[in-house]
Amino acid sequence: MPSTDDVTYWISRLQDGDSRAPQVIWEHYFSLLVQLAVRQLGRVPYREADEEDIALSAMTTFFTGARAGRYPRLNDRTDLWNMLVTITARKAKG
Repeated sequence: MPSTDDVTYWISRLQDGDSRAPQVIWEHYFSLLVQLAVRQLGRVPYREADEEDIALSAMTTFFTGARAGRYPRLNDRTDLWNMLVTITARKAKG
């Protein structure tokens, strides 16, 4: 069995409906998404939301999509990070 600290393990648990998985994934990625949003928003002259709003919205979008089975190629931490980066960048652009 994989380590319960392994993000890939928690992706699998998320897909299986484990209610603990979103919190673990959140703890791993939220601050990284905030940093990414800061960089993305730095290019936007006017913004209605701050970087934490963007990261929160991206995580919510991701969890909603994951629960609905919208990410069939979500197999590991690299897939997850790429998905989160894409969602966050789109949210930052407005």
